[in-house]
Amino acid sequence: MLHSLYQLLIYPIEILLEIVFSVLYDIRHDVGLSILGISIVVNFLMLPLYNRADRISDEERRKHDEMAENLNHIKRTFKGDERFMILQTFYRKQNYHPLYSLRSSFPLLLQIPFFIAAYHFLSHLSLLSNMSFLWIRNLAAPDGILVIPSIGVDIMPEMRVYPGFCINILPVLMTLINIISTMIYTKGAPLKEKLQLYIIAGIFLVLLYKSPSGLVIYWTMNNVFSLVKNIVLGIVKKKHHVAAGDNRSGVSENRKDNSQLFFSGCILLVLLLGVLIPSSVIVSSPSEFVNVAAYKDPLQYVFGAFLIASGAFLVWLPVFYYLGSHKARKTICSLVWVYCAISLIDFLVFGQINIRINTRLKYDQYPEFSLQKILFNLIILIVVSAVVIFFLNKHWLWIKNASYVVTIALVVLSAVNIINTETQLSKMSYLKNGQGSYEGFTLSTKGKNVIVLMLDRAIGTYFPYILAERPELRDKYAGFTYYPNTISFGGSTKTGSPALFGGYEYSSENIDDRSDEKLVDKQNEALKVMPVLFSEQGYKTTVYDAPLGNYEWISDLSIYDDYSDIKAYTLKERFTDPELDIALDKYRYRSFFMYSIYKSVPLVFQGYVYDDGQYHYPDTIPHINDEFNDPFSILHNLSTITEIEDSVQNTFMMMDNDAPHSLCELQLPDYLPVVNLNNRGLETGYRVDDSGNMIEMDEYFTYHVNISPLIQIGYWLDYLRENDVYDNTRIIIVADHGWPIGQFDDLIQEDGTDMQGVIPLLLYKDFNSIEYSESDEFMTNGDTPVLATDGLIEDPVNPFTGNRIDSKKKNEQDQLVLCEDPRDDVLDMEDTVFLCPGQVWYTVHDNVYDKNNWSRAKERSVIY
Repeated sequence: MLHSLYQLLIYPIEILLEIVFSVLYDIRHDVGLSILGISIVVNFLMLPLYNRADRISDEERRKHDEMAENLNHIKRTFKGDERFMILQTFYRKQNYHPLYSLRSSFPLLLQIPFFIAAYHFLSHLSLLSNMSFLWIRNLAAPDGILVIPSIGVDIMPEMRVYPGFCINILPVLMTLINIISTMIYTKGAPLKEKLQLYIIAGIFLVLLYKSPSGLVIYWTMNNVFSLVKNIVLGIVKKKHHVAAGDNRSGVSENRKDNSQLFFSGCILLVLLLGVLIPSSVIVSSPSEFVNVAAYKDPLQYVFGAFLIASGAFLVWLPVFYYLGSHKARKTICSLVWVYCAISLIDFLVFGQINIRINTRLKYDQYPEFSLQKILFNLIILIVVSAVVIFFLNKHWLWIKNASYVVTIALVVLSAVNIINTETQLSKMSYLKNGQGSYEGFTLSTKGKNVIVLMLDRAIGTYFPYILAERPELRDKYAGFTYYPNTISFGGSTKTGSPALFGGYEYSSENIDDRSDEKLVDKQNEALKVMPVLFSEQGYKTTVYDAPLGNYEWISDLSIYDDYSDIKAYTLKERFTDPELDIALDKYRYRSFFMYSIYKSVPLVFQGYVYDDGQYHYPDTIPHINDEFNDPFSILHNLSTITEIEDSVQNTFMMMDNDAPHSLCELQLPDYLPVVNLNNRGLETGYRVDDSGNMIEMDEYFTYHVNISPLIQIGYWLDYLRENDVYDNTRIIIVADHGWPIGQFDDLIQEDGTDMQGVIPLLLYKDFNSIEYSESDEFMTNGDTPVLATDGLIEDPVNPFTGNRIDSKKKNEQDQLVLCEDPRDDVLDMEDTVFLCPGQVWYTVHDNVYDKNNWSRAKERSVIY
């Protein structure tokens, strides 16, 4: 309950402070100046509000002074019920209510939520740690400016030492400024009111005396601003005898209409920014926003965005509105409706971006718009804004009636998203159950062990650069053969993983040829080929996180329920730090609201609001990317889930890990996810292999998330050696696809297609293999089942189709590869083929680094 109230009343203010701080810090990278800037900017933004609050307070004092003589007379003359009745009659004649006396405290009440927001923000701002400003050494600690040294008193026969101590000067200075400001502000006010403000100044001294000096600087600057404001207002009042406040009791009919329009516009913004846009993200893939280890309904983020939007547009904006003059109200109402129109058009018309977005609402690639589209968007928005303003001034009833229609439409669309989300989740009972507990997998010391480890989007071309940077990995991967001349059959998990698990029958081309079957069924079938084969041969079989089971991003492992000998588990989020989950939950609440703001502003400003997926969130965000940290934690704990058994039992383990797919910068030199990242002086921006070839680092640090998993796996390989199960274990480390980021000129075709996107990592270690080697043999990730079963299962046959599992097709014909699929992120349970307009197909043979071996294939027939 308190958390919800905080999101409603305080967090909108805290977000404002965060944005202002982030913008100022980006300009100068000076924490102290940014804190001062927050105070100045926020106070200037709030100045009209504070001025109106002061006028209300002055009006209350004036009214109270006018009634004081009569009130004193009534209180002296009458007692009991008679006094009460007469006082009530008097108040009624004066158009006054005793609760109006609270208006004198309105300026103070207005500052309390801002103080709470600033206190929470600056107290938790990790960027303050060990940052100095002027004479303050650490903005995250009390200033301790005045140091009283220790005193030694020589008293025979021993010396007594009185320890020194520090006096925090900033809180004292803040209090002095506060007192001076109060003296000016309450000049002529009753003693009772003065005492209240002096007591409050003392309370702030106690509260902030041991607080971080960064927070005290902020509040001191607030008091300085208040002091200057009170001095200026005092001078103005002396020169100009201002009439005693506006009469706000009699509101004209036109003003009432403005109020209704204003609130209807605010409600539209809450529905759009707080419900529809966030729910549109969730409904596209609810499972991605579920914590598997501790189930929470992903709609919690929609509720959080709704509270923040309600606080911004139904609490704080109305405060500005009702404290403003009639002209100000009219302007605010117009701005609200113009923003409503802009938001609707930008989201519904210009809001579609065909780029995958992660659970932090950060796109895999930076979203960019052409100049033509930006200009077209601006023209449309200017015209629409002019039309809205015209109707507000001339035909405001049309806007009022339109608001009802739009409100109903937004409610219906939001309800559809929410219902569809819950419908999808209801079919994912495995998520609510956390897919049960998990067990470790077994490796025997005397049997044969086979491990297939898929690293999602591990790029094959990086491995020579990784070995050059970390030569010790050559020893850790002793016995492995690296196959650089390897392709996958598609540039996504959907198109590249089926063949990896099922063999050549599940290449993109062959899957499309089976057009009478659903893609989801063919995916499930491919995922079961190797586990079923090995379990039928008596192998103790374990599967972890098989990708896209039942075409769910968090795989539905119930596809293995019919096979009692196959143990299937979800490891996702099993090893994630709970405190990180809490921090990321808070970040997601904010991100969903800020994502809505991003989608609702003109295209020309969207990049600035997006802020490379940070949405102007200061460094209080954990730099650890949860989408990387979670799979990284699994690899880091591989030894924990590996159970060594002294037996002759044969075992098979198959695992998918998404670490290379989750883009983020990692802490050098060990490529670790850390909270406070600092690679200054460590990141060169390029890597060089042993032959002197160089690649430049891309802006998403793809190289970082490729080398890091291999380092962790290297530690695990040492663990296998130490426990005498390395030699009798066959290991295949393979990726479903690469990523086309243009780092290798030899792989970019004339039409711009980058084949780096279909060159996956392939590493293979056979039993008793001891030397690291490289092979230029033409391979595909469809060779994985062949490598896994070689010499262990005689003439292996696909248990679902009855066809032999071999690599004959690789040598009999050129391989057809789906290099670019416009529907890459679309998972449709009803689709039967990958085919859709705009796909890019290529054929390839032999050396994939020879451009002459690639040929653009004719567009295949599209089946609907």
